[in-house]
Amino acid sequence: MIKANQPLLHQRLKRLPWRDMPLLGKSRTTAHGRDGIRRVKTATVADLGFPHAVQAVQIARHRRTVATCKVTLDRVYAVTGLSAEQAEAAGIAHRVRRH
Repeated sequence: MIKANQPLLHQRLKRLPWRDMPLLGKSRTTAHGRDGIRRVKTATVADLGFPHAVQAVQIARHRRTVATCKVTLDRVYAVTGLSAEQAEAAGIAHRVRRH
């Protein structure tokens, strides 16, 4: 997962044309008093300046706390050395979640 402590790479990932990318995976979970939806998009990348990066990943997380109805939405980014043929969106999202 690429966090804000790597600001240049984080900004490059954030600026990719995610709106034009197709939604590749969506999951819904309910646990610990929260409802959550995760949407996954991936993009094949050529040069991010990150060794062995082949795909960029965006995961949009929408969470709602049941008791307070508070809603949060955030987007996280990741890179992987696995090609689209080697790793599908659901598998990547699972790895990011376990990270």
